Amino acid sequence: PTAEENSLAAPMRDHLHAMQEKRPDSEVLCGVNADFYIMRKSNRVQGIMYKDGECLKGTFDGGEPSIAFAIMKDGTARIITQDEYELQKDNIQEAVGGRMKLVSNGEKTELTDKSVHPRTAVGISANRKKVYLLVVDGRREDYSVGVTLDRLATILVALGADEAINLDGGGSVQLITENAEGKLEPRTPIQRRVANSLLLVEKKP
Repeated sequence: PTAEENSLAAPMRDHLHAMQEKRPDSEVLCGVNADFYIMRKSNRVQGIMYKDGECLKGTFDGGEPSIAFAIMKDGTARIITQDEYELQKDNIQEAVGGRMKLVSNGEKTELTDKSVHPRTAVGISANRKKVYLLVVDGRREDYSVGVTLDRLATILVALGADEAINLDGGGSVQLITENAEGKLEPRTPIQRRVANSLLLVEKKP
């Protein structure tokens, strides 16, 4: 969303279609839901948000657990804490907020929340050149009930993430990818309106 649309949540498929229209020279390959947001008030995201190098929101409003995933102007990926933000903000190209660090230096962090829910997370490799997007469906007894944060961190470490953070979960968890015909298709049953999304975009040759 633009700065003016920051408080207007929308289905994630609309985010993907809007991005595709804005960047006709690129192809949106997939997307996942991103930051936590205040649903009953303004739908305002709780963390920072940058798009195309523009700061759409430069504050952390989710308390101490708030943290961010960012693509820097040099093309590397970073996990940025609130303490690091002031030093890094001029170097950010793209960013979405999240809540609490799941993995640090290749090890799981101490996670006390034992609840089981659908989850979305993003991680980065030690060289900051690879990004891991992880979505775990849930609340479907015949398919998947979800995972704890500790289990989510275990999966990210197994995939190779050196650092990772938790994105919005529960009813916000969504994954959209291309189907066999090359059309964007939801892979999760829930299509709640969300405040922002994290999209994988490939520039066309």
